[in-house]
Amino acid sequence: MVSCSSAHKHCSFRVGIQRLGVAGEQAGWLLYRAASYLRERGLSRQARPIAEGALAVTEAAIGPDDPTVVTWRHSLGVVLHDLGDLAGAKQQYERALAIGEAALGPDHPHRSRLPPRPGCGGRGA
Repeated sequence: MVSCSSAHKHCSFRVGIQRLGVAGEQAGWLLYRAASYLRERGLSRQARPIAEGALAVTEAAIGPDDPTVVTWRHSLGVVLHDLGDLAGAKQQYERALAIGEAALGPDHPHRSRLPPRPGCGGRGA
């Protein structure tokens, strides 16, 4: 989990969520949306610790193999890709794909909609 010491710039956001009484899956969703907002505005460096926190909070709340985690992992993979960490991005995409296939099967229509991720060996998840 991303700690406040490792992501000090964004700690106040996470603490604010806690002070509002939001926890678990809902806190993960809010962190995910904040990370997406930053990434969409070209601020992937700032989005990374929040995306990592979203994944950690969500996995702690609902488990690492829940299909919801696929979206969070894919989002973190996109952020890592934006930052040039292709190996890290590929790891997130592959884990997301494995979770999705285990939950839905390899022929599920959502899998075919995944965009290819340049430099990451094919389809992202």
